[in-house]
This record gives sequence, C-alpha cells and structure tokens, in this order.
Amino acid sequence: MKAVEKNMALDQLEEDMTSLALQEREGTHEPSASNQIVQCEQPSQESLRHPRADLWLCVVCMEQEKKVLLLPCKHLCMCKPCADKIVAGSAQCPVCRERILDSSEIYI
Repeated sequence: MKAVEKNMALDQLEEDMTSLALQEREGTHEPSASNQIVQCEQPSQESLRHPRADLWLCVVCMEQEKKVLLLPCKHLCMCKPCADKIVAGSAQCPVCRERILDSSEIYI
C-alpha cells in the first residue's frame, strides 16, 4: 500500500472513530452485531479436561500414573511397571539419563 493510501485509510479510520465516540456520548449509537453477546455451544468433555492432566502420566508408556521416585536425580516420572523394567535393564532415568541407584514408590 502506498503512503498516500495509508494516510487516507488512517484519516478515514480516525473520522469513523470520532463519529462513533460522538454517537456513544449522545446515546444514538446502535451496537453492531460484533458487539452483541453470542450463545456458544457447550464445550465437549475432552475440552473440559485439565490442560495439565498429562503431567501425571508416565513418560515411558504415557498411559499410567507416575508413581516411582528415582534416586539420586529425584525425578518422579514413571509408573511402577515401567520403572521395574527400566531399573532391571538400563537403570538410567528417562528424563536426565543419570544412573538410577534407588527408587521409591510414592503414594499421593
């Protein structure tokens, strides 16, 4: 858009805003459709789910709740079945890759 066209558009916008403000002061302004309240449909059950609900899911299987605290890194990141498999296998924290020396099941 050229500078002249921009200036004309800005002038028109300023004129419209001044006119609208004057109408509102005088009480002659009718609200436009965009200012009216619109009824929305009810949200789905999925959209009502807490946005951080996945925070408590095991980082390995993403199905069960986190229950095992890993030591010494202190990450609470896995369910009991996944923790049992990882401690018996690689024995590395899936979050920070630190060696797991111990673990403890947490009850919340």
